[in-house]
Amino acid sequence: MYDIELTEDFGHRRSGDGIVVYLYYTELDYEAVKEVVSHVYYTEDNKVENEDGEEDYDWSEYDPSSIYTKTVGDIDDEITMEGVKVSGETKQIDKDKFSRLLKEIFSELEYPLVFIDTENKEVYKIDDQKEIDDLMSKREDYGIYIREYDCLNDY
Repeated sequence: MYDIELTEDFGHRRSGDGIVVYLYYTELDYEAVKEVVSHVYYTEDNKVENEDGEEDYDWSEYDPSSIYTKTVGDIDDEITMEGVKVSGETKQIDKDKFSRLLKEIFSELEYPLVFIDTENKEVYKIDDQKEIDDLMSKREDYGIYIREYDCLNDY
């Protein structure tokens, strides 16, 4: 179980919200993402009546989820630092470009950037660019995972 420090939900895509970008290292823990969804969307005030007339939670998920960025173009579901290479024939990871990507997601696109810390079993929203700089100085094995959430009956 993760200690989840998120106080608001991510909204719904239909109303212009609903995109969240998860930042992780080494390997994505899909169970952590499930815990976040449960924490954010499985709440009493997020219940609606479904198509069968039964009470259900008001959320669904795009699959695949994607965003467009100026830094790397289209991203479908996931990209790792390893996938962001220095231009040309080199196989060198472009850590600065990945950092710019995170800052674009956070500052320009204004999507929630949620960090999954598997080592300390914590999940929290990144609140400023300094946090991005601090994280980027510690490792070179980050990745991002994109999810889009919407209203229950949209799919």
